[in-house]
Amino acid sequence: MALKVSWILEAELQYKKTVAYLESNWTEREIYNLESKLLKVLELISVQPFIFPVSPSIKNIRRARIDVNNFLLYRVDEDKGDIKILTFCSTRQQPLH
Repeated sequence: MALKVSWILEAELQYKKTVAYLESNWTEREIYNLESKLLKVLELISVQPFIFPVSPSIKNIRRARIDVNNFLLYRVDEDKGDIKILTFCSTRQQPLH
């Protein structure tokens, strides 16, 4: 049975920021590729939530690699039957100083 996957607001905003960056600096193909890979990862973790490794620095948080430039952190709550996407990270963008 697949678990429900939901995003916290901050992770959703981080993802939207990444897509906006891609729209400004890359092509539609990169956006399509990211979205396609992201959907595959979300489907995978919904049916196999423990497939990705636990983060070495944060207890009970797993790190799912989407591609070479993007990953997300998530938490599995088996009792509630859900998965929370906590962070979406992109290495393409330079952090603001």
